[in-house]
Amino acid sequence: ALVHRRIVHTLCTSDRAHELSLWGHAMADDDDDLEALLSEQRALLLHDSSRLDSASERLDQTFMTARESEAIGKNVLQELHGQRQQIQRGRSQLDTITENMRASRRHLMSIARQAATNKCILVSIIVLLVGILLLIVALKWVLPIYSALPSPPSASPSSPAPAAPADAPPTPATAALFGQAPWAWLAL
Repeated sequence: ALVHRRIVHTLCTSDRAHELSLWGHAMADDDDDLEALLSEQRALLLHDSSRLDSASERLDQTFMTARESEAIGKNVLQELHGQRQQIQRGRSQLDTITENMRASRRHLMSIARQAATNKCILVSIIVLLVGILLLIVALKWVLPIYSALPSPPSASPSSPAPAAPADAPPTPATAALFGQAPWAWLAL
């Protein structure tokens, strides 16, 4: 608006100087011609002034639009800044989650290894116990049966085998031969 006033003032003063110079020439000419020339100059000045006013209004509207655009731009920048911070926080949380997942995977692998090791140890112990049980059964049942069987006759007479005392409990071999319960020998 201040620029508009200065331009109008400059136009008015330059037109007045022009009018005065024309006025001096007009004294020599006809007053009607001078009057027509002055009215033409005024009309031209009014037309220029109205064009200047409309240009000033358009300039003001453009300035208002620029301010609104600037405000919208600031809001958009603030929103983008907030979204950037959210994305950065999300990345940080994702990195933390990834690291936690790696640690969990390591722990699970360690647990799986320990479980496999424990299973192998358990199977080894079971095999060992079954072996010991079979050895015990072989020593308690099978060997006495073979030792109780009569030996094949030999060409030379040998001394007779000593007789078992009457109050001695039966051996597993004799118990198997005479029909006693096979587990009775465990009480011995």
